Amino acid sequence: MPERIRATSAPTSHLTQADEALRQVQAGRTAQTLIGLRRVAAILSEQPDEPMTDDLRIQATDRHVRSLRCVYRDARTAGIVLWGIVDALPPVLPGDSRGEYSTRILLKVAEVTV
Repeated sequence: MPERIRATSAPTSHLTQADEALRQVQAGRTAQTLIGLRRVAAILSEQPDEPMTDDLRIQATDRHVRSLRCVYRDARTAGIVLWGIVDALPPVLPGDSRGEYSTRILLKVAEVTV
């Protein structure tokens, strides 16, 4: 009997079906966020010398999400994606231009710490 208990109580290296599904959803959200961050950086870099503001972070993210309206058919999903990207954006520093802020976004995506 002790042999059987040891065999069944050993940790497994496989995720349960529910855990694997959760992992895939989280990986998908991470990928969506990274793509969104790159797109927001590209939108902001269209006018690199203009001053950067907190409102522009949300506007640029909204512009990206609206461009994907066919992918996110309902407003709730689009809102979740939008705020996921906004939350991942670095804070706007005083004196940031759009170009500087865009560069900091890309450094964050590349996981470079400054």
